[in-house]
Amino acid sequence: MLEDEEPLDVVFPQFLEWIRTTREEVSKRTGDQYYTVLASHKAFSFGIPVLLAEIERRQELQTSDLVTENVFFSDTFQYLREVKDDATKNVKKFALGNLYTLFTKKPYQGERALHDVEAMEELFSHRSLAGLLSSMPSRTAEEQLQKWAEQKQKRAIKAELNNNLVGLDIKKHQIDRLAELDLFYPKLCKIRTKFTNDEEFQKELRQRGVHSKKLREKLTRIQLKGE
Repeated sequence: MLEDEEPLDVVFPQFLEWIRTTREEVSKRTGDQYYTVLASHKAFSFGIPVLLAEIERRQELQTSDLVTENVFFSDTFQYLREVKDDATKNVKKFALGNLYTLFTKKPYQGERALHDVEAMEELFSHRSLAGLLSSMPSRTAEEQLQKWAEQKQKRAIKAELNNNLVGLDIKKHQIDRLAELDLFYPKLCKIRTKFTNDEEFQKELRQRGVHSKKLREKLTRIQLKGE
């Protein structure tokens, strides 16, 4: 993180203004229409959720401003890991530091956020990746905000499961699996109330995608209200 810098409620409006004026200047100079793409490594899983969370924490800021400014979002990590291309066929690890060292042959300095920005800039202009990254798919602001809402919902489901399944020795990856299956705590209780027999309860869970026998056995110990 950057230290001794202006707060987000000051920087973000300035950033949006910079986006707007830059886009207008380029469009005026070229006669073409453009839109802004915010790209970062692990943007969809980390960078953008952090940004949106920080915006939502401040009453002065609105995530809808990203829609107004027609901002798009891209994730170089997800794209490079999934795309089939000669430039990345020998890449084994897609962490930013690994990519930077592999393509630039220089050591990666990753102590500060600006180092990540500088590394991204070099990768975007590198002859082996420039063409590939220029065709990287992106999400609209509306699409990204919908994904963000879904991420928040999943986090809330996981938190509720963690809080209510204490003592059942359920691991993080098992909580993640339940959330992925949309088996939030009230739903599990409803299923358990309907299927009081352990075997029938486990059979129902298996049909709903809980394939781990150990997890199904742990869930039979759910304590319902009044018990």
